[in-house]
Amino acid sequence: VRTMELLQLRYFKLTAESQQITRTASKLNISQSSLSKTIKSLETELGVPLFRREGRSIRLNENGQEFLKYVNQALEALESGKKALIDRNQIDYPDLILHVQAGISALPNLIGGFMKKYPGIHVIISKKQYCEFDKAKRSCDLTISLPMTDAVNDKFSITIFEEDMMMAFSKNHWAAGYSNIALSQLRNERFISFTKAAVYRYDTERFCQKAGFAPDIVLECYDWVTLCRFVEIGMGIAFVPQYTWSDYANNRLALVPISSPHCTRRINLSWSDGGYLSESALLFRDYAIEYIESYVKNKII
Repeated sequence: VRTMELLQLRYFKLTAESQQITRTASKLNISQSSLSKTIKSLETELGVPLFRREGRSIRLNENGQEFLKYVNQALEALESGKKALIDRNQIDYPDLILHVQAGISALPNLIGGFMKKYPGIHVIISKKQYCEFDKAKRSCDLTISLPMTDAVNDKFSITIFEEDMMMAFSKNHWAAGYSNIALSQLRNERFISFTKAAVYRYDTERFCQKAGFAPDIVLECYDWVTLCRFVEIGMGIAFVPQYTWSDYANNRLALVPISSPHCTRRINLSWSDGGYLSESALLFRDYAIEYIESYVKNKII
């Protein structure tokens, strides 16, 4: 691949993502005319247009959407090759970059144990809960997240942890002393949840739908500590995972098991489709599986 051809692919990808010539050119620190010429040259070489021009913005047409899939694969393969060569020619373990979208409160014990076992591995944690999942997977080694699918495992993902969801109330709520509760009994309650970009919000709506109603969500938060605080002061009720939020929830909230429907959530460990996994990532993946198996037996989180 000649340098110019590789630049064409990278320029095309960035332009496709930003949908603006001006913004992309500024990000690349090149002129708009230079970027436009590069895109035009690529279209000429391919023999088809890739974009629709709409005023100051541009949009991928069907050709561009199809071509972008292969460009992403090609650039990811090159990045994987680069990582493989770095690993092959260095003495120390490569850095481990974890993108965390769920289970952040359980990480200290998990990562602490891993780093004690492998003290030479430098761990970097990226926590951008609401960024696009596919982009997150491409920019890190492994992703810890909540899946929006009923499939337990696939070729590039494993479930490392599963926990029941409890119903969280303030201490003086009428249901606070219940031994268990059917979700349908709460159809007239005010719910607190995350924004619509979060899987937690999707699960909140999905669980209530199974119980035959749509939740009245009166407050939206961006983090679980804030959500629990609002529940604590009586602003509404919320679903709380049984274990991973336990440090805060068990002490300050009334947690009641849900008798029906059965509400659970899974935390998955995922990696880029077909991407290269460094030795550090492989070691962490194996350690995480062993750790969770130990947790299930001993409740150590």
